[in-house]
Amino acid sequence: MDFNHAPNLYICSGEPLSERLRSGDERTIEELGALDAFFANEFGYESASFLDFSPCSIAQFLDFTVPVGQKIAVSSKLSHFCMEAAKLLELKGRTIVYIAADKDGSLSKESMLKAKKAEVEYLFCAAVDEDSFFIEDMNGVAEFFEPQKTILDISNSVKKIDFPKVLAAIFWGYKLGSFKGSGVALCDDARAARLESVDLAAYSHLKAAYEAYRIDDEAMTKRDAFVFELKSALGDELFLFVEPSKCLSNSACVGFKGIKARDFIRTLALENIFVTNGELCSLAMSKPSRILSALGFSEEECRNAVSFSFDSLSMDEIKYLASKIAFKYRQMKAIMV
Repeated sequence: MDFNHAPNLYICSGEPLSERLRSGDERTIEELGALDAFFANEFGYESASFLDFSPCSIAQFLDFTVPVGQKIAVSSKLSHFCMEAAKLLELKGRTIVYIAADKDGSLSKESMLKAKKAEVEYLFCAAVDEDSFFIEDMNGVAEFFEPQKTILDISNSVKKIDFPKVLAAIFWGYKLGSFKGSGVALCDDARAARLESVDLAAYSHLKAAYEAYRIDDEAMTKRDAFVFELKSALGDELFLFVEPSKCLSNSACVGFKGIKARDFIRTLALENIFVTNGELCSLAMSKPSRILSALGFSEEECRNAVSFSFDSLSMDEIKYLASKIAFKYRQMKAIMV
């Protein structure tokens, strides 16, 4: 089930949620309070609130969280919605300093040091990046930005890795199988402003999706076996964007030389093998992944990118898939000659 951003969508007929809250509707207040308390307790924060994860709402939350007059360092590897939020803050007059990335996937220490010398104290970055699935070394980041002055996008991290307690955090419900227009904002400020676009139905669904989400305990073993089989079959025709050991255990982003990912994806779909060339924001655009481009890869290399995620597959199935994908790749290249 999916829908576009729809503030105040409610399954039952009646007044919009914002009106029911203003009127003091007890059922609505109780249900909303219970959801806020659940997520605050789960992540160890004093306050949690619904976030529709639109650029406007993200910008509003950042503007509330970072004191007026303070500059904000923004990772160049953030998702499209987060980057658009940063642009909105710039339009409002906020000073935004963008942090570059190195080709190994990490935030550039040189760029972070430059930001510190420019007296930038607050940082907005992701714990795990889009597209590359790279896990940021938050201990390394803490050498330049204090955790108490860091806002994290934990969308790709929830239920997958541990991440530090920071000033504030946000995550997108879509990453857990919930609606596009759902998410949560977390902080320790009891004065946290409640955004107008509260969708109680989406919020409730997000809680259910969060509780149901599981990841295969043997995902890393299967991921590594899959990459090994592919590399053994294709050799130099396959390349890795980021070393898998530095990424989420159930994911890998690889490049197939000489073909465009979108064409290869269609070919594999005919074999009931479903993969992607990036996260949602990359898929919606004709341009290659902005995140991979930020790492310093060429446009051609980025257009070779295919992302894989693994769940409940046996090792035999993993080996079969690697063999099948390698065969279809060679077949496709032969046709293109």
